[in-house]
Amino acid sequence: METESNLNFVRDSRTAQRVTEILREAGGQVGDGQAWRNAGVRDCEVPKPLRPHVAPELKQQLLPLIIFSDFELDDLMAIAEVWQWKAVHMGAAENSRPVIVFCCDFKTKDGGEVFEKKILMARLMLGVTMKDIYILVQNPGENQVNWTYFDQKVHPMAPKLFREKQELLAAAAQEIAEVSVVPSTEIVDVYFIAPGRGIFAELLNEVEQKHPEGFAQLAQKAHVVMYTGSFNTQGTTIKNEQDPGPFDYDKIRHLGSTLGRHFQVCLLWQRDVSSLHDQRRQLRVPYPGAAVGRPLRVAVGFHHCFCG
Repeated sequence: METESNLNFVRDSRTAQRVTEILREAGGQVGDGQAWRNAGVRDCEVPKPLRPHVAPELKQQLLPLIIFSDFELDDLMAIAEVWQWKAVHMGAAENSRPVIVFCCDFKTKDGGEVFEKKILMARLMLGVTMKDIYILVQNPGENQVNWTYFDQKVHPMAPKLFREKQELLAAAAQEIAEVSVVPSTEIVDVYFIAPGRGIFAELLNEVEQKHPEGFAQLAQKAHVVMYTGSFNTQGTTIKNEQDPGPFDYDKIRHLGSTLGRHFQVCLLWQRDVSSLHDQRRQLRVPYPGAAVGRPLRVAVGFHHCFCG
């Protein structure tokens, strides 16, 4: 029997084996089976996106729900709740699912063994594998600076995910366009509950360029919820002379101003009010009650579901 961490949790061999099995399932391939850190996820190749590679009759129904998350535990709980609520109120099929984008940050959040732990928790809490979600990473930057964790190591999944990035972007953009053009869909809920780090903009660019009608419909139907805690705000890219872009705030604002009759931004915050003001400036959003120059509605309030 072993204990893990200062919490004195007991880990027995049967539990460790079950964790290994879950990680193999989540990664879609079998690891070496010797330790959970080497099982399935870390050693596997990036699975091909499931939806474009299956027959139409086997495809899962897509919910009009698009979620950009960094897969922190509070996000996973929120995703589970929103997913269930949307499915129940739509009367959707049991195998229906949202479009889920994991905005992965191997520099500050997902290095070491954190990535594997997030995939494990997503498997347990949401029932998803790496085939069911879109894991997008930043470009490596000079000397792989955007992939180098505090331990000065580069996670082995970072270059693998980067090699598949264009295919993942294309598949995610296709799904976003598909769910947006459904005639019976009046509202598409879009949740930004993570730092964008340019990934928001890259994917929205892909939708606009490859599926212009889908992007136009999304702009008409989108109900956007943004969790604007200071960490998310600071990690969401804005225009600057040193960075060629694309920029998250520009694309989100573009989405809202293209047609935007139903576009809403819900600014959610917990402690840092200054981040709320900064978010308003970037989105050019007026204060509640102020005159609105274009058809953009704003809801502002405290929200604890997504707050760590």
